Formats: sequence, C-alpha cells, structure tokens
Amino acid sequence: AKLAAVENLVISKGNGWRGGFRLHEVLNGVQRAAHASSFRPECDPVKDTWLNLLHDKIDNTGCDAFNTCITACADTVFYGQLRLGELLSNSSLVSKYTGSKLPLLSNLSITTTPNDKSSAKLQLPCTKTHQSRG
Repeated sequence: AKLAAVENLVISKGNGWRGGFRLHEVLNGVQRAAHASSFRPECDPVKDTWLNLLHDKIDNTGCDAFNTCITACADTVFYGQLRLGELLSNSSLVSKYTGSKLPLLSNLSITTTPNDKSSAKLQLPCTKTHQSRG
C-alpha cells in the first residue's frame, strides 16, 4: 500500500513510474530488517459494548458537566470513527488550543427535521489524512 501511494504521487506529478519487482523487494527487505522496537502491536478495536458500559457506569444525569463531556466525546469518536487527536487537544491549557487543527463550536451544525428528529454534523478542520481541511 505504501508503494502504491508513492507510485500514485509520481504519476500525479506527470512523471513515468519506473518502479517494479526489484523496488518492491528492496522495500520489503528494509521492512524485514527494521528493529523489532520500530513496530508496535495493533490495539484492539473499541466495541459498542464498551461504550454501553461507559454509559451505564458514569453519572450522566446532567448534573456533572465533566461526565457529560466524557460521554459526548466517546460517542462522537466512536460513531464518527475518529481518532481522539482529531477531536481533543494534547494540553488542558486553553492557550494551547489550536482552532485551525481542532474543531470549534462553529464547526458543529445541528438540524431538526419536521418530525422533530435532529442530526448533527461536525466539520473537522484537520484530520490525519487531510491536514488542511477535514
């Protein structure tokens, strides 16, 4: 897949692709020669039962704003199939929040249908795969 990405980049720049079997074998050799510490095991996927457990165990009656934020964030990340870094800042300091990289309230739009059902849309300013606009 990584080699295909390089091939697409070369072709998109208007150059001819001259990679082939030998290049593929060289890249495979590099990967095999990499030190074991350069790889990390994949994390288990989050399951909806875990999300339900969170909802069952946390006090989300609306009296505790922090708990409400936790469950809202967990729901958004799970159902939106996001990475936490696309939604949350690395720092708790407001001065370090980057609105060009993380969502603002203005990026959230909520619509209501005539039969009183509502839906929300969150436009991400930046994602892992699209750094400029999500």
